[in-house]
Amino acid sequence: IANSNKYTPEDKVEIKKIKKQATEKKLYDIKDFVVYPKHGVGKIIAVEKATIGQIDIQFYKIYIEKEKLTLVVSPISFATVNYFLSKFENPKTAREKLRKFKIISEICSLDEHTIEKGLNSSFKDFEDALQYFSATESDCELIITRNGKDFKKSLLPVMTPDEFLNSLVKK
Repeated sequence: IANSNKYTPEDKVEIKKIKKQATEKKLYDIKDFVVYPKHGVGKIIAVEKATIGQIDIQFYKIYIEKEKLTLVVSPISFATVNYFLSKFENPKTAREKLRKFKIISEICSLDEHTIEKGLNSSFKDFEDALQYFSATESDCELIITRNGKDFKKSLLPVMTPDEFLNSLVKK
């Protein structure tokens, strides 16, 4: 059996170096919130300096609550976030940011039962109805939205993103 994949010492194999992807250096201020997928939401409380092995470093001191937090997101939210990202980012960057968003969130179901509830609800906006019933069927404890007025009939507490982040710090 002939094997055309064998190389002789005379054959030269070209190995291409892969360039390291550029990392975006992010600068934060004290009191900014950051999200760590394994740890949750944290608040920057200080910027400190230290020397490790004769190397001077600067780092953020972050306060993270011990209580576990689960961010539950409906599939509709991914479409909405993509819509806004696409206004400011190229498609590749937008998708990468959506992938990161997916890592830190749990995606709830949006099935026929949820759609039926939305269609039969008194919500003026069908999308809000779907968001609401997705949240209730996923046993969410609250809804975080920029449009609290759209959820006046909600049996779940409703908060803006800022209200929610501030509530985490006050605990």
